[in-house]
Amino acid sequence: MGALDSTYGALLMGAVASGVLYGCASVQTWNYFTRYPSDRWYFKLTVASTFVADTINQILIVYTGKCNYAPGDMCIDPFLVYTYLVTNWGLSEELGKVLVCLCHTSLVHHMYQGYTTFSVQCFLAMRVYKLSNKSLVSTASVMVLVVAQFLVVLGG
Repeated sequence: MGALDSTYGALLMGAVASGVLYGCASVQTWNYFTRYPSDRWYFKLTVASTFVADTINQILIVYTGKCNYAPGDMCIDPFLVYTYLVTNWGLSEELGKVLVCLCHTSLVHHMYQGYTTFSVQCFLAMRVYKLSNKSLVSTASVMVLVVAQFLVVLGG
């Protein structure tokens, strides 16, 4: 199993780090809604939708969904990391089959990451607009990069 340490070890460490960062985002979201109850509705909507997208993104990190192991052979693996590191531990032929499951959730996962990034960067562009004395050049420069990055995410 030494050859799998670099791949599955990285998967485990990434899932743990993602969980820790998700916990930080949860605390920040809670603090925002308890400390700023009179904020404008669109700020609240931005924070709430970003948190929901981040929650779905975190679920997709550990969820594989339905996937084809072989033609006509369907499976449901609810926990990606668990399936990789516990259920199929020591079964190298099964570990290769589970890799197929990543393709199905990867696109959806990518889209939620793209939405989260887009909404946060649009908020940044709004702040640039306000802090630059409503400079359209500065704001347009930021928005061109934001939209270009989002189009790259949509393209795949």
